[in-house]
Amino acid sequence: MKRVILVGHSLAGGIAYTVAVNHSEMVSHLVGVAAIFPPRGRSALDLWPPGLRWLAKVRRSLLSRGFSRPLRLSERTARARLANDLSPEDGDWLVSNLVPESPRLELTPVSEGILPVRMPRTYVICGRDRALRVSLQQRQARRLGGSRIELDTGHDPMVGAPAALARILNGLDGRKVG
Repeated sequence: MKRVILVGHSLAGGIAYTVAVNHSEMVSHLVGVAAIFPPRGRSALDLWPPGLRWLAKVRRSLLSRGFSRPLRLSERTARARLANDLSPEDGDWLVSNLVPESPRLELTPVSEGILPVRMPRTYVICGRDRALRVSLQQRQARRLGGSRIELDTGHDPMVGAPAALARILNGLDGRKVG
């Protein structure tokens, strides 16, 4: 059976964690890139400060379709938080290709299972990220465990620094990635 390097970016960190727990025989290395890793059995929304969680829940309940409505960033917010380090062309490409995210990324608890002790883990901290503060990334890296690597990029190194991110991934277990 072939094994994969599993990469979770941003809110998909929780998905990657759950897949790695439930299919550990298929995962050779778990990587988080500016990723959220909620505590076992908790959701990304649970990482909000307790005094602010109610705000997200109230906002959701006031929207038409409530918690089933996809999350969409305004162009202004996307440029400020996701494209801050990108060239104008790459920023335009990123913003024009954003799609709404399912609210389930915020609301669905990650697996309550535990990653195998021997599963290698790496967290890539994006040093110029305006979507996920570096201090929060550092906390997520501690929760994931394993090694940490910092890139001097914004939230989306796969757009702004794809060669640097590929070098990191290629160096994890000797196999070529992308």
